[in-house]
Amino acid sequence: MRFWIEDEYKEHKRGAFHGEHTKMTDPKRAERLYLVMAVAMQVAVLVGGALEAREQQPKRAHMYGRRRRVGRPAKPLWKPRGREQSCLERGCQAISAAVVRGDEVPMGQMVAENWPTQLYAVGKVASSWVRKRKHKEAVRRQRKSKQAEERRRKRAEQCQQEAAARKQEQEGKRANRQLARHECELARRDPVGARVTPEASTRARRLLTGGIQDIPAAGSSRTASPAILEDTYP
Repeated sequence: MRFWIEDEYKEHKRGAFHGEHTKMTDPKRAERLYLVMAVAMQVAVLVGGALEAREQQPKRAHMYGRRRRVGRPAKPLWKPRGREQSCLERGCQAISAAVVRGDEVPMGQMVAENWPTQLYAVGKVASSWVRKRKHKEAVRRQRKSKQAEERRRKRAEQCQQEAAARKQEQEGKRANRQLARHECELARRDPVGARVTPEASTRARRLLTGGIQDIPAAGSSRTASPAILEDTYP
């Protein structure tokens, strides 16, 4: 049914009747115009089909009347040549010719054709199908390349964020080490008057030794002696 519908749309517009040039916006007027075009299309198809069937009758009688030669295939392997002119176009030309000559307008008749008894191999695909397939492949490649570019961009942003986090962590460790070294330097220069709190001693040991040595409890009242700090960081 889709093929019939699409053909009708084409013939109602640029295919035959050029209905797109009307530029109608009123539904009632468009409805009447569609009715007229549908009747005209039916009459034209009937006239064209009758003319085509009249031309094919002698050919069919000659084809089915003769005897098939021995050794030849019973059925053709390739699809016979299709119409060079549509039934609608032939009907429109016949009606126009009758109007010009002043004859009676032919109404045509329905000629039934037999159902096909054989399927033929496709010798050459349609150019429209080839263009559509190439377009789909191009769109698919563009979509894949865009997705790959998006993944690379996200991966680069993630790597930059990780590198910035590592750099910030290293800078924090370096600043803590410098602070611990400064406390050790103060304790070494003034071993008598320098009083290092337990929290400062614990932080200095943790930063300088990496947490390997035993760290005293936070509530301990023991002060960090210069000898311990010097042994820890000579």
